[in-house]
Amino acid sequence: MYAFGLLVLAQACNPSKKAEDQTASDSIPKIDTVTVIVPAEIDTAAVVAFYAAKHAKGTPSTSSKNAGSSKVSLDSDPIFESTDVMPAPTPTPSAEPEVIVVHDVQMYFFITDEPASFPGGEKALDKYLSENLQYPEKALEARQSRTVYPTVFLDEQGNPTDVTFRYEPTIYGFQDEARRILMSSPRWNPAKVGGKPVKSKFTLPISFKLE
Repeated sequence: MYAFGLLVLAQACNPSKKAEDQTASDSIPKIDTVTVIVPAEIDTAAVVAFYAAKHAKGTPSTSSKNAGSSKVSLDSDPIFESTDVMPAPTPTPSAEPEVIVVHDVQMYFFITDEPASFPGGEKALDKYLSENLQYPEKALEARQSRTVYPTVFLDEQGNPTDVTFRYEPTIYGFQDEARRILMSSPRWNPAKVGGKPVKSKFTLPISFKLE
């Protein structure tokens, strides 16, 4: 009991020690806890199956042309948003604000107020594709038809800047031809956010058909 009283007295007589401890405590940065919900990986097989089934139901007729002893044609399906991930399941409601990412780190928007469009619409796009088609030689030799899924990158003026692929392996030259014909396409009507033109990206299914 006597020792405890001396300890209390010593602390009372040394207020600077308390001040030092308080200063040290104040200097430690306070870090708010942040909960990050990582979106689920996109189900690429489901995307391919969905658009393959949609395409099989029928698309606007396009003109065919001769390629050796065969007739070939090329047409497109409606474009869809190009994202690396799909939304995660709805989380438990909380006070934290919802964060929606609408562009990648290079500021290519994949969610826009007004999507990019080909001048004249899908019919004009299919006409351009068919007229400029060079059916891949490897595909002709192997008697192959296929739908590919290029992701098209446009700048603020609607000019194609890049074409990439995610959903299928490179085979028979289909991807190379799709990249060539899209990179050579006329200027698109650019996407807009808040009424202003922005860089954008989207996926455009293209079907190569061999009759």
